[in-house]
Amino acid sequence: MNTTNPNEEKNPLFQINSSQNKSSYFAKYGGIKEDLYGDSHLVSVKIKINGVDFFTQTNIRLEIRQKINDLHEFTLICDPDEFGENHTTYLLQNSREYLGKRISFQFRQFGKTTSIFTGIITQLSMPKKEGIRQIVFRGTSPSILMENGLHCRSFENQTFEEIIKEVIKDYPQNVISFHINPNYNERLNYIVQYNSTDFQFLQQLSKRFGEYFYYNGEQFCFSAWGGKIIELMEGEDVYDYEIKMEVQPQNFSYTAYDAKQGTDYLLDSKTQSIQSSNNPFQQFAYNASKNLYNVSPTAHYDQSLLLNGSLDMQRSLERDMKKRQNLVYVEATSNNPCLRVGDVVKMMAWIPGHEIFKNGRVPIESYKITEIVHTFADGEGYTNTFVGVPKDLPVPPYYNEVEAPKAQIQHATVKDNRDPLKMGRVRVQFAWQRRANSQTPWVQVIQPHSGGGKGTYFNPEIGETVLCAFQGGNAEAPIVLGTAYNGGEIAEYYTQGNDIKVIQTRSGTKIVFNDAQEQGSILIEDPSGNKMFMDGQGNIKTYAPETLFIDAKNVVVSASQNISMSAGENISAMAGDDYNLSAHNIFESAGAYRDSKAKEITETTKKSTYTSNEDTINLESGAIVKSNSAQQTSLH
Repeated sequence: MNTTNPNEEKNPLFQINSSQNKSSYFAKYGGIKEDLYGDSHLVSVKIKINGVDFFTQTNIRLEIRQKINDLHEFTLICDPDEFGENHTTYLLQNSREYLGKRISFQFRQFGKTTSIFTGIITQLSMPKKEGIRQIVFRGTSPSILMENGLHCRSFENQTFEEIIKEVIKDYPQNVISFHINPNYNERLNYIVQYNSTDFQFLQQLSKRFGEYFYYNGEQFCFSAWGGKIIELMEGEDVYDYEIKMEVQPQNFSYTAYDAKQGTDYLLDSKTQSIQSSNNPFQQFAYNASKNLYNVSPTAHYDQSLLLNGSLDMQRSLERDMKKRQNLVYVEATSNNPCLRVGDVVKMMAWIPGHEIFKNGRVPIESYKITEIVHTFADGEGYTNTFVGVPKDLPVPPYYNEVEAPKAQIQHATVKDNRDPLKMGRVRVQFAWQRRANSQTPWVQVIQPHSGGGKGTYFNPEIGETVLCAFQGGNAEAPIVLGTAYNGGEIAEYYTQGNDIKVIQTRSGTKIVFNDAQEQGSILIEDPSGNKMFMDGQGNIKTYAPETLFIDAKNVVVSASQNISMSAGENISAMAGDDYNLSAHNIFESAGAYRDSKAKEITETTKKSTYTSNEDTINLESGAIVKSNSAQQTSLH
């Protein structure tokens, strides 16, 4: 499909000149700038767009702003003549070709490249003021490529290096490359990227775990270590500087609940020790802070599921203690083009007559650059202003444990319910985990009642839909609230009057409560057809398609009126000792045959006795014994 606009092809205003013809439009400013700067101490900037040299003979004005854990930005102001655009050509006719292209700035001094910044042109404009046109290129570091939209995914039992490599694997490696050397190298139990861009996710990781993350102009760094060490001397490289010291609370404590261990934790910073900074300014500010703030507040820790128990809290406590030591900052203006964000500057102050450093070159410690602004203009020169923190503080000032991804209540599917610790936990899979077939770690299920040796136990089945909340809103700390019917799992007992309440297991065993007509019946049934039905009107029916067993030490059957027993075939009654039958009247009827057997039979009425055994039959009467027969009676 051809997406070219035919009007553009016909209109010469939209024609882009070929690279062979561009040279005829370039303005000439007294020769090649590189030859003019030569090997002098003057700083120059060599610019390439998509690998092609530009602005070799025209003046430019440049500003680059860099800050750790942030998007870097640049602004380049140049003459339209560089692109053959004068007052007779259409606006941005040729320069627009470079929108979205890579651009590199090489800072040079003494004939050598001192530092490089490579970015991407993201905005192009042509302001015209007082009849003068300019072209303004604005852009960012390549991190803008990782701002391509919101992503959701999870990582289980992976290191920072494995997570970062997974995040950047689909980006061009010649543009997005990483140096990874974090403070924390152990595997992370469960990490979630939730509705954030890839760059936001990496920013969030560095904030949560106190890792340095920045772009040094050529490569992304996820590390507190590395970078160049540059010595700066007041009066030579540094125009002016300022050392700042401040106080911050240093004492604090955490509480947390560990569901896995069923216990509470309390950790206090006063009971922990960490390596202190060698920076004397830092040491003084730290001691002043400890003396000023003597109250130790207690905060609740809910940033993770504490899958490692108190060790997770211990690590968070240590990171927070190190972060609070960021009490000293240096701000300076320099003309040294070697400086980059993430580099370390060894500051030297000029103090003539110093009692120890006789030459007047007094070290005022080393600092890691956390932000820097480069400014350059042909004919005006180069300067930078930067901010730094003591180099031996491994946790950056922006560390914030609560920077966990936030999520809202949502549905999930149960993937496993065979909890190895028998705590009734399940593993679930959210909709956004389905594509990678990932899932959560073991998470708790809310029960109506629970406790050792008591409570209810209704765990959802594998494949069922459940509703999950997140402790503290943290997407990495889900908890199952319960199950929910949906379009694929219909409630079969629905009635318009909401009469039916049911407990049913996957095999079909169920208890049905029926409030229809306000009578209230209960049906207990299993898949074989065994039933017990209480009709709400005083009647109970028990039905077994095979056999009904009653087994007890004693069984008492009592009825205020009648007891009826019937059998389709036989009724058998057995007793180990006595069988007693008592009634006002006893009627026996046999349709065919009656057989009574005993070692001895005794029948007694008020006036007579009949006994029989193996040898003798006795008939005794207080008055008369009669024997009547229609035919004959034989007595032997």
